[in-house]
Amino acid sequence: MVMGLETKTLAELEELASTLRSQIARNPDHTSIEKVELEDVEGWIKSRRKEAKPGPRSDDDTAS
Repeated sequence: MVMGLETKTLAELEELASTLRSQIARNPDHTSIEKVELEDVEGWIKSRRKEAKPGPRSDDDTAS
């Protein structure tokens, strides 16, 4: 179900995480796959947020 996470936007990942959390909340005793998928999605969310943080730019060539 969670294929292609690397191509999803942060918003898509957050929506997917929300859906998985809802599934887990509705049926917590039978959601081992969803829990693993949620861990994967949360990892990608963390990665996307890290990428989105502004950092020092070493490739700034506006001085040329």
